[in-house]
Order: sequence, then structure tokens, then C-alpha cells
Amino acid sequence: MIGAKGDDSILRKFGDGCLRGAWIGFLIGLVLIVGSPTFASMNVSALGAAMSVCLLPLFYGYTLKFASMQID
Repeated sequence: MIGAKGDDSILRKFGDGCLRGAWIGFLIGLVLIVGSPTFASMNVSALGAAMSVCLLPLFYGYTLKFASMQID
């Protein structure tokens, strides 16, 4: 964030980094869900809980991005 060049402020770069990290966390969560035996057995109750944990990084990433936009 600090070493990146450009005219954007540090808070804007922080928010962009939060979004990138959120999508990476989402993809890692999807890979873990698809690779688990719960997915193969189609246990819907356990799959729903795993999907909510998978979507949590997106929520935090967009929340931090919105907060950084408001502060900047």
C-alpha cells in the first residue's frame, strides 16, 4: 500500500487492498467448501454454515472499503 505509486491517497489504496483480500478469501473459502466431504454428501445444513463463513470476507472487505471512502 505504501510502496505503490500513483496519485491515490493511502486510504483509497487501503480500501482497494481490502477488496482484493476479500475476494481472495472468498475464493479460498469456495475451494475449501468444494473439496470437503460435506459438499459431496450435499448436507444442506452444513453447507449453509460453510457458505456463510465463505461470504464473511466479502462483507468485511466491502465494509472497510466503504469506511475508507467515507474517511477519505
